[in-house]
Amino acid sequence: MKNRTKALLREGERALGTWGMLADPTAIELAGIAGLDFVQVDMEHTARDLPTIEHMARAADVVGITLLVRVPENNPKTILRVLETGVQGIVVPQLESGEDAARAVAAMRYPLGGERGVCSITRASRYGSLRPQFAEYVESADRELLLVGLIETAAGVENIDDILAAGVEVAFVGRRDLSGSLGVHGAVEHPSVLEAQDKVIKAVAAHGNAWAGLVPYRNPGEQEWITHDAPFLAYRNDISLLLEAYQNAVCMLGRESASAGGRDGQR
Repeated sequence: MKNRTKALLREGERALGTWGMLADPTAIELAGIAGLDFVQVDMEHTARDLPTIEHMARAADVVGITLLVRVPENNPKTILRVLETGVQGIVVPQLESGEDAARAVAAMRYPLGGERGVCSITRASRYGSLRPQFAEYVESADRELLLVGLIETAAGVENIDDILAAGVEVAFVGRRDLSGSLGVHGAVEHPSVLEAQDKVIKAVAAHGNAWAGLVPYRNPGEQEWITHDAPFLAYRNDISLLLEAYQNAVCMLGRESASAGGRDGQR
């Protein structure tokens, strides 16, 4: 299937998405219905399992949204198993060197461009129905799958040129982890964090064959984010958006929310 997000990036358009923390395919469908281009489902900080990812991939296909999965580690077998569910890309955490990036690229691409294991009867390859055209499927998979690398340590920033040269397509700046790596935990607007972020964005622009990704920690309607050179933009996550909507509803109905009032949330 054509990767909607990758097509936008190739055309010079901004791709808008969010992080997926909920273990529910319905959340993926809602994101697509709302008009987002991608969801990055988190397997690093959640208890998400592969059967759930596969159902989420089905939901993404229904609404035409790009499903990307943040794998828990840069492990070839983990990446392989996630790809075989039929998702359209991988988000790899804590890339710190060209060698790290090359390992992820090799796990994602079929031979001869990589080392991905070949199986023609998975959901990704339509359960064997593509066997007569499997070579064409391999070519399209290598073309359409999107590789996002999280740059979230000082070492990753320092080695960004090597990471991009290895084949990472989106260099996504993870400012919360980056702030910790730089010794300013949680201060995502700290000058040292913003300086590191700008170094990544400039490296991507100079590379010419990749895109920059960010989470806007300010309102994306503000002029800074409209003009910022980051075409891959992930706004918040499904849990925080749902929680905020519930809190606003409680306040609108004249009751202080549990989190705002310091109560334990019990009814």
